[in-house]
Amino acid sequence: MSPEQFDERLNWATSIILADVETKCLMLHPDFFTRAKWGDKPVTFPDRFDLIKTWISEGGHFHM
Repeated sequence: MSPEQFDERLNWATSIILADVETKCLMLHPDFFTRAKWGDKPVTFPDRFDLIKTWISEGGHFHM
């Protein structure tokens, strides 16, 4: 899921349930590895763990 889609889903969702998810699934989006798309610019994406933590502190429900 792209960073934009992830943000949209957090705005839409009231609960998140994660089961059998590897850490790398939340950390690096495949676009990160497409150098042709980014050229020589540094590629950064928001840390999804921090986004989820903030979302929970604002009232979101997280189950694992």
